[in-house]
Amino acid sequence: NNTIKLSQGEFVAISRLEALYMHHPDIPQIYIYGTAERAFLLAIVVPSEELMAQYVSEQTETVKAAIRKALLEVAEENQLNGWEVPRDFIVEILKSAEDV
Repeated sequence: NNTIKLSQGEFVAISRLEALYMHHPDIPQIYIYGTAERAFLLAIVVPSEELMAQYVSEQTETVKAAIRKALLEVAEENQLNGWEVPRDFIVEILKSAEDV
């Protein structure tokens, strides 16, 4: 069971949300975090390879805007509540095995 209660009393099924968001092509990986001390969710997002390339070439605001748009599209398609959409997120870039 991966359900948390936010500070305003809303129960959120984290694993369900992660699965929904990962269906979007721009979000192949996401980790969603929430706590009873806050009324909102946060996330760590690993973007698609296309967005990752843009991020590495210092187009960070473009990438963050694309991820924000993807999160909102998934929320609308699945009729999610406002508290089920991460308020903010960190973009995590995975390095290839050759770079390690």
